[in-house]
Amino acid sequence: MPRNTTSPSRSAFTLIELLMVIAIISLLISILLPALSGAREGGRTVVCLSNHRQIAHAMGAYMNEFDEWQPRETGGIGAIGGYNPWPLAFRPLLDPNIYWDGLGDNNRPQNNVRDHFEDAPYYKCPAYPSPQWHQIHYANNGIGFTETNGRLRYAGYKPLTKFQAIPQPSETIYLSAFGDEEYGDSYRLLYRPRATNYGIAILYDIRDPSNFSTVRGHRLSWDRHPGGSNTMYMDGHATMRRFNDILSFRSWFDKDTRYNRDSVYWQSRH
Repeated sequence: MPRNTTSPSRSAFTLIELLMVIAIISLLISILLPALSGAREGGRTVVCLSNHRQIAHAMGAYMNEFDEWQPRETGGIGAIGGYNPWPLAFRPLLDPNIYWDGLGDNNRPQNNVRDHFEDAPYYKCPAYPSPQWHQIHYANNGIGFTETNGRLRYAGYKPLTKFQAIPQPSETIYLSAFGDEEYGDSYRLLYRPRATNYGIAILYDIRDPSNFSTVRGHRLSWDRHPGGSNTMYMDGHATMRRFNDILSFRSWFDKDTRYNRDSVYWQSRH
């Protein structure tokens, strides 16, 4: 009887074939990972920009309610709730579950709410590097300047301001990214068990030149997202801005000195 000389079918890869498959998979991963990472970061940027626009709508509603007064650095005219920092002033306009509970000096808004802003997603940037600490990831323009012969001079904190007094609101920054909190120093100072929302919210403004420092841990971040940080302007429009724009004093100068804290006008309102 003749012998069957048919070779058995091969059931395994050779070493060379296996190495080729591994190389192809590695190549595909190296191509796809940056694209996936970029898409993820792009999503964070979009969410952050949406937060800015929500805050802008709340700011517009607040100014409409209070005769164009715009919250800046904490402190202001008590009769219109001006002592309230922006996160406290705008929150009832962003969240139907939060409401004003009086506007006098001794009865600040939301004094019955003590969630330390944990339930305020509109104040949180998904790209913020220390979410385990801070619950507010933005800071507004609370810095005053004067100008002499084209040179800016720091002129103290900038409290509640009339919107109509700002000649170029579309060119003046109102809100940008709060600085990275690498060591949690300000967190430990403010977020205590008995802390009020008011006591926490007073930190989130840019109010003196030291906040522009390029040293980590200060109040201003210029690189929250690839390409810069989302930034909202006094007129309510929001867009991405780069390093040089955000760190420039001139971008924060509202070109009005009547409402600087040390001005005669400001003193006359007390």
